[in-house]
Amino acid sequence: MRTSYGLEFNTVTEINPEWSDYDKTIAECHLANTGVVIVDTEYGQPIDNEYDLEEIYRLLEKENKKNAARVIRSPFQLLDELCLLEPGSTIHCTCLHGKDMDNPLTLKEKNCRIGDCPTFVLAHNDGSTVRVDGEQIMEGSCRFDLPGWETPPAGQLRYVNRTYLDGIPVRLEVFSYDSPGNLYVGLLSPENDNGTSWGSFTDVTVNMRPLPPYYAFVKEYSENEGMGEFLTRNGIACRSHVIPDIQNGFVTMHAYLFDRERLALLAPDTFPDYEKSLVEE
Repeated sequence: MRTSYGLEFNTVTEINPEWSDYDKTIAECHLANTGVVIVDTEYGQPIDNEYDLEEIYRLLEKENKKNAARVIRSPFQLLDELCLLEPGSTIHCTCLHGKDMDNPLTLKEKNCRIGDCPTFVLAHNDGSTVRVDGEQIMEGSCRFDLPGWETPPAGQLRYVNRTYLDGIPVRLEVFSYDSPGNLYVGLLSPENDNGTSWGSFTDVTVNMRPLPPYYAFVKEYSENEGMGEFLTRNGIACRSHVIPDIQNGFVTMHAYLFDRERLALLAPDTFPDYEKSLVEE
């Protein structure tokens, strides 16, 4: 990494026993402040300049927030991703009914009908079972590390509906709305026969009200008929079980949870801008 003044640095997690007592003291201060030792790349010694460290601390904090945004699931997302798992899946439970634990459990049964509060029956290794409902997950008394959302491999996307029976090739673009910062997803289509130029085809999402990261209301009517099926079939998003539907005139709007890895894969040029907006909030 590099500061605005051009100072190159890296981080280590342990104090070098060959450093001088002074360098070791500086390293201990780094560890206390950031959990790592900040080392000058050229000289291999802990940095002690307070002006450099002030900027470096800000850089490290921003990087930590960026990594956290990629890893930490909101309770909404955790619940929806649990609904995606099939019975028989193994999940890792870190907290059950308010008690910290570190055990694998097996998803035995689930009820994730849209409109109902999702419920799950989980089995311990000894065969005993425990019931967990969506409210307990939302309030944080039950937490899990999930195995991840399996999605189809990247390939040519084709949007099919009654207007485009044979399908039209499309690409994704991803940004964030200016206010309140919700996820925006759009489709691009070729503007010429050789596919060297792509232009806007349709807006997939609608900016209705504030939502957690990676969620958006999807337009599934008029020219966007079949959009929900397109998103689900291609592993891009699934309809949320926990974000309530809203009424927009005569149309009911459904919220969808978009898969982060799929967005990053299919919109590599624009998705980083969305993730950057999450860090900056």
